Amino acid sequence: RHMSDDLRSKRIFALIIGDGIGVLSALIKFVFPNSTIVVVDLGKSLLYQAYYIRKAHPSVSHRLAVDVDGLDNVDFVYCPAERLDAIDMFRFDLAANINSMQEMDPATVARYFTFLRSHLNPDNLFYCCNRLHREMVGGEIS
Repeated sequence: RHMSDDLRSKRIFALIIGDGIGVLSALIKFVFPNSTIVVVDLGKSLLYQAYYIRKAHPSVSHRLAVDVDGLDNVDFVYCPAERLDAIDMFRFDLAANINSMQEMDPATVARYFTFLRSHLNPDNLFYCCNRLHREMVGGEIS
């Protein structure tokens, strides 16, 4: 209900940060089959996401970010968090972060917001599902 009519009527390019096992990414693809979804996460989590998303969408195109030069002909792109530069040439209509910024230090959160500000199209939608405050395992506060 928060998406503009313009956004609903075109191919959506989505950036999903920290999607656990990939449920949100898979659901977005079901709702918007003519979309490209770029999934960003840490290595082990990204592997799980790729596995489960591929189980949900076995017949679409799945690629690694370093192997993609454009988003028009690919359905899912997997990008390790430390390689955001691999998707630097892309612009996104939709971005979401699911419970992962609360696990990041402030410098990493700032890095993501800098990336989002420069890579989201003017008519965009950003969804952020995180706690405002969290005490980490080592005692630091996020």
